[in-house]
Amino acid sequence: MTGHARQVVPRTILALALAASAAFAEVPHLLLAIKEERLEARAADIAGLQRDADGTLHIRLFPSFDPAIAALTTAHQGATAQLAICGRTVMELTINAPLSTATFTIAETDPPRLEQIETDLRTDTCPSHE
Repeated sequence: MTGHARQVVPRTILALALAASAAFAEVPHLLLAIKEERLEARAADIAGLQRDADGTLHIRLFPSFDPAIAALTTAHQGATAQLAICGRTVMELTINAPLSTATFTIAETDPPRLEQIETDLRTDTCPSHE
């Protein structure tokens, strides 16, 4: 009796691996989306994070992000942008002029929400908010 071993095609394994990695893809800590373009940053990309008593949170990405933010905002003047922190939209804004630095200021009147945003930005991996 002769048997035939079924061989798993390497492409099938690769497709399954890609599908699994997409399903478990890490949500970026900070995402600026303008139309179909995106600027993503992780917690390690944040150079400075400061919360003021007046309900504002200042976020500064490392200067290596400055050219990307300048190009993105130059190309999309007049467009609406969405800023998301750990997958949750925290602000929508209109790009009136190009930004030269990757600096964001979030003004929030709900102190617990602002505290949650800051906590999310300080974690290594974005928490699930389901």
